[in-house]
Amino acid sequence: MFYWFIWGLARFFFFLRARLVVTGQDKIPQTGPVILVANHISGFDPIVVGLSVSKRRLRFMAKAELFRFFLFNWFLRRMGAYPVKREEVSKEFLKKILSILRTNQALLIFGEGTRNRSSEPLLPLKMGFAYLAEMAPAAVVPVFISGSKSITSKQFRPTVYVQYGDLIPAGPKQTVYHAVETALLQFAYPKE
Repeated sequence: MFYWFIWGLARFFFFLRARLVVTGQDKIPQTGPVILVANHISGFDPIVVGLSVSKRRLRFMAKAELFRFFLFNWFLRRMGAYPVKREEVSKEFLKKILSILRTNQALLIFGEGTRNRSSEPLLPLKMGFAYLAEMAPAAVVPVFISGSKSITSKQFRPTVYVQYGDLIPAGPKQTVYHAVETALLQFAYPKE
């Protein structure tokens, strides 16, 4: 209930600030475990992806530093976030993430492992999402975000794009990794 209330409120305020153009949202299965693997170019990306998914509640991982302050910790946890120390993954954390997937929920992961502050549209992906997809097992949907850096610009209602790729069924980690990497690279460097 809290999640959907905040979702509606955030969607209203986001609409006042920017345009959100979503393509391929129908590729997200409405049931069953799924990992959404997105690129990460702005601090607004979790909100942008969350607002683009209207039929499922998303769970997501956030860097542990964000959970230091009581109110932010309380809010993030109610929105479905779990703290992660990016350089170390504990057994407890892995159990929690796998339990999310094994209870047929949707999990958002930023595949690059950090925010991309470079001029390149995509950093090399980390392997973590592919391990989770194989272990859970869970299907994967690639997500490409563009334009979210412009949300804080002086531009009036900039356009933010969220593109969903084809569903990749659960399978061996290398297969899943390469399929997601290929899809995201095709979004990042479209052929004219």
